[in-house]
Amino acid sequence: MRTLIEFLTDYNKKEGYGTESEDLDEALAEMSAVWTGGEDEHRWHTVVDKVVKVNIDGEDRFFQTFYYETTGDGNASDYDLERPTAEGASEVYPHEFKTIIYKNEPQGYEI
Repeated sequence: MRTLIEFLTDYNKKEGYGTESEDLDEALAEMSAVWTGGEDEHRWHTVVDKVVKVNIDGEDRFFQTFYYETTGDGNASDYDLERPTAEGASEVYPHEFKTIIYKNEPQGYEI
């Protein structure tokens, strides 16, 4: 089973992109999130967890990384914040849970 790093390296080679660690980091950062949350707020930025779905060898796998939302006064590099890396991404697994919402009408009844 290939690792995320091996997958990103093969993907970047196929697409004609670089395969240095910074190139792999960028490829991961550009993937669309299937989930975001777990925000950690600071004065000038917020760290947001991000999970991406990657199909590796026909199997859907999920990896957690993060990104920064800034106040607009600067960006992550202006604040010398740690860059998210492909090497630092961790494999996570989906867990379903039930959410109950409350409405002002009984369920199954028409008002």
